[in-house]
Amino acid sequence: MSEIRVENIIGETGTDAVKFTKGINVTGVSGFSTALSNTEGTLENLVFKTTEAFTIGSGTSIRLESDNISGNTLFTRLGRINVSTGATFHVSAGTTFVMNVLNVF
Repeated sequence: MSEIRVENIIGETGTDAVKFTKGINVTGVSGFSTALSNTEGTLENLVFKTTEAFTIGSGTSIRLESDNISGNTLFTRLGRINVSTGATFHVSAGTTFVMNVLNVF
């Protein structure tokens, strides 16, 4: 798969927003919330929802580890992580893991 890195996209007039009329596919992006509507100028476009909890399924092993570049810190918007019987969840030594960073739960 090809990769394109762009620092700045400028519209035809130099100030207008760029429109991707044929669409654009983006992967690997996780937003912090979902607007109730995609229609700009509506209240629902300014009201958001997000997942409160995540369950780590049985037989699953998750290890979270940060690095020096990230200040050895990880964060999530989740208010709760449920660890099922038979699952393991480990935050590596030296890693700070902060939950509920949006402070909504």
